[in-house]
Amino acid sequence: MAEALHAALGAVSAQSSSGPNWITDPTSEPLFKTFCEAYTAADDSARTEAIHAGAAGVFVAALGAPGSFSILAGNTLGRTCGDNAAANTAVVTAGAVPLLAALVLQTSDVASAAAAARAMQALTSTNDTARDSLREAGAIQPLVQLLSTADSSAECVAAAAGALRFLARNNDSNRDALREAGAVAQLIALLKCDPQAEVTAHAAAALTNMAFRNSLNAEFIRKGGGIPLLVSLLRAGTEADITKFASGALANLTYECEENCEAVRADGGIPPLVALLEAACLPGGAGVTDTTAFAVDALRNMARFSDAVRDEARHAGALPPLIAFLLLGAGHSVARGAACCLRNLVSGNEQNKDAVRDAGGIPPLVALLQSPPSSEACLHACACLRNLARGNAANRDAIREAGAIPVFITLLAHDSSAEVTAHAAAALANMSFENAANQTAIRDGGGVRPLVGLIGSSADLTAYASGALANVANPLTRITEKIQSACVPVAQMLCPPSSGRGSGSAGPEDVVTEAPPK
Repeated sequence: MAEALHAALGAVSAQSSSGPNWITDPTSEPLFKTFCEAYTAADDSARTEAIHAGAAGVFVAALGAPGSFSILAGNTLGRTCGDNAAANTAVVTAGAVPLLAALVLQTSDVASAAAAARAMQALTSTNDTARDSLREAGAIQPLVQLLSTADSSAECVAAAAGALRFLARNNDSNRDALREAGAVAQLIALLKCDPQAEVTAHAAAALTNMAFRNSLNAEFIRKGGGIPLLVSLLRAGTEADITKFASGALANLTYECEENCEAVRADGGIPPLVALLEAACLPGGAGVTDTTAFAVDALRNMARFSDAVRDEARHAGALPPLIAFLLLGAGHSVARGAACCLRNLVSGNEQNKDAVRDAGGIPPLVALLQSPPSSEACLHACACLRNLARGNAANRDAIREAGAIPVFITLLAHDSSAEVTAHAAAALANMSFENAANQTAIRDGGGVRPLVGLIGSSADLTAYASGALANVANPLTRITEKIQSACVPVAQMLCPPSSGRGSGSAGPEDVVTEAPPK
C-alpha cells in the first residue's frame, strides 16, 4: 500500500476506534478528507489493499453520516471504483447500497444525491449485486427524477444518467423498472445535448442497454422520437464515444423489430452506418472497432426485413467494406457479423448477388465455410452461399470454382440436427439446379450417399436433399452407377427415367438477425 494512503487509513481507523460517534468529532472531518485524497491519488492495487484493510468500512460509515462526509465519500467512490471490481464488491458487501439509495432519495439535497449517483455509477459498472440491490431499495425513480430536477447541475445529471446506464446493463428487471419510472423520455431528451458531452454518451449508452432484447423498451424509444436523434449522432465522428453508443443503440433497436428497422431507414440511417464501415477500411484510420461491429449489426438486422434496405445499402456502398471484413478471418466477430449481414443483403436481391460476386466476395466466404462446422463463421458463410447460388447461374459457377462443393458435402455428415447441415443441403440443391458441371462435381465428390442419408431426418432436410438428388439425377446428365447403387428407389420416385427432363429444385433463401450484448 502507498505510504501516504497507509498513514491516512491508519489515522482515520484509529479515530473510528474511539467509538460509534467518532464521525461527529470535529477532528474527524479533516482526517477523512486527507484519507479520501490519498485514496484517490493511489493506484488500483493500493486501493484494493486499503479496501480489504478497513477502508470499505470507513467509506460506509461516512455514507451514513450527514453533510460533507457522505458527499465526500460518494464522490471519492465515484471517481475511483469504476474499474476496480474487487473494491466494488468489498464496498457493496460492507453495506454501501442501502445508504446510497437513502442518499439519492433525498432529492431536496441535490449535492448528496449527486454524490450518491456518482458512487452508484461506479459500483454498478461491474457489480451485478449492486444493480439488483439498488432497484430493490427504490433508487431508480429518484435517479430518473434527477435527470430533470431544476437544481441539478450538469455533473449531477451526467452522474444520474451514468448510474441508470449501468443499472440497465445485463439486467432485465432493471430495464423494465427504468421504463416504468419514465426514464425513456428523459434519456431521449438528453440526446439533444452537446454530442461531445459526457451526459449525451451516458444517455445513448443507457438507451442501448435498455433496448437490448427488450421489445417494449425498443417500441417506447421509437415512439418517443429517439431514432432520428440517434441517427444524427452517428455523424459525431468515428472515434467518438457517442458514435459507438448511438450505433449500439440502433443495433439493439433493430433487433427483430421491423417497425424500428423501417424507422431507421426512413430517418436516413443507412448512409451514416455505411460510412462507419468505410471509415474502418481507411488507411491510417482507427480500423475495426466496437463502432464498426455495431454498425454491421444494425445493417444486418435491417436487411432481414426489407428489400428497400438491401438496395439502399448497396447504393450507399456497404458491400465492399463488408467483403473486406470477411478477410479478418473466422476468429474475428466482425468477420462473422459481415458474413451474416451479407447473408441477409443477398436474400431475394439479384443485384446484390451479382454485386457480391463482382466485388470478389465469394472466395472469402468459401474460406470462412471451412471453419469448424459448429462455428458461427461456417454457419453464416454457408447460408450466404446458399442464398447467392439461388437463381443465379454465374454465382453457381463461381462458388464451384472457389472450391465450395467438397465442403458442402463434408457438412452433410456433421449433424443432421444442426442448422449448418440444412444450409449445406439447400446450397447443394441450389448449386445443382440446371448446372451440369455442379451436378457432376456433387456426384464425383461423393455427395449422393450423404444426401440420401438425410432423407427422413426432418421435413426441411428431406426437402433440400430430395431437391439436390433430383437435380443431380437429371436424365440429361445420366444417372451414374454410383447413384443407382445408392438410391435407385429414391431417384426413380423423384425423377423417373421415363418422364423426360425433370424440372429440378432449388432450396429457399434464408435470412437471420442477431444482436450481441452491449
